[in-house]
Amino acid sequence: MALILREVFEATREKFQLELIAGRAGLDRPMNWVYVSEDYTTSDFLHGGELIITTGVISGGSSQWLLRLLRHITQQHTCGLIINQGPYLRREQISQEVLDFCDAYPFPLFLMPWQIHIYDITRDYCDRIFTDTRRSESLQQGVLTLLDPAGDHAAALRGLERQGFPVRGGCRALLLRAGRPLPDPDRLSLLTHRLPCPVILLPWQGELLLVCAQSGEDRGEACARLLLREFSLLCPGGRPAVGVSGACPSLAELHRGVEQARAALCFALSQGTELGHYDRMGFFRLLLEVGDRAFLEDYVREQLGPVLDYDRKHGSDFARTLSLYLSCRGSIQAVAEASFCHRNTVNHRVHLLREKLGFRLDDPEACFQLAAAFRAREYLDFTAL
Repeated sequence: MALILREVFEATREKFQLELIAGRAGLDRPMNWVYVSEDYTTSDFLHGGELIITTGVISGGSSQWLLRLLRHITQQHTCGLIINQGPYLRREQISQEVLDFCDAYPFPLFLMPWQIHIYDITRDYCDRIFTDTRRSESLQQGVLTLLDPAGDHAAALRGLERQGFPVRGGCRALLLRAGRPLPDPDRLSLLTHRLPCPVILLPWQGELLLVCAQSGEDRGEACARLLLREFSLLCPGGRPAVGVSGACPSLAELHRGVEQARAALCFALSQGTELGHYDRMGFFRLLLEVGDRAFLEDYVREQLGPVLDYDRKHGSDFARTLSLYLSCRGSIQAVAEASFCHRNTVNHRVHLLREKLGFRLDDPEACFQLAAAFRAREYLDFTAL
């Protein structure tokens, strides 16, 4: 995660007598460093996310100098500017043009009295940044340890609890496939401050894993919807999709939640939708719990082998006719309408399925096993995405 400028400002405004004079709408920016600058020509050294502090020592009291500084540092995606007002730059020398620029950008502009030492505020803020970074790394490492079968899960849970993350209640896992390269970590971390419950967010096997500390389905839904909305903005042109796991009794069961979230994500992608819920996958949930793909592949082959071989040899699609016949409960008319075929064509195909390929379509138990095989085949296909 990252520190958010708004939170730091609210926590220290009295201590450092900070006054926000413009750009309030830009307070929800990540702050990852503090940088003292007296020369706008050094802005090329900035990486983004810095909170800039200046005394205006070379400004000559010029509001135009301040405006040039603002234009340069905003182009570098810094998060705000503190003016240590005093002998070099005072409040009355800040023009309305500067204030309008900050409001329009929006870019937070603060004033700090001269008697507040820059050393004190930079040390305080850097300490906060280091603490937040360590906590974020510790939380992510705790999750990675829980997902490692050989990891020390008990130690990981204790570490997560020490960092203030709820470990005793339920949780849900969300997996997001962005459809585009993931944005930088600072932009990603902003999401964690907008979600309705405590979360841990980290890249995971090419996708984005979100661990929600609360297991309620409404929380998982809200987090998923927000992820989809934000990634549509962060990655224009991409097609993000999210899979939401079922409720895990505790963080100790997180590995199961991640498996469920991946299956739900694959299911959503196979259906051409942006959101998949494990809890709404029906029979596929049972197949996921089997866990043995080789067993499922053998089962599909055992049940559907004759029709799959026939289709492969003749370039036909009798497997689809069989699947429709089962889902339409043996109605020739319904199969004809669903496949855009004449009834006689369907009757011929069903006759071949019965007599030549040996499918016992009058036996409810045999039909159930065939239907299960088709569902297993579909499951194997979409979980291979």
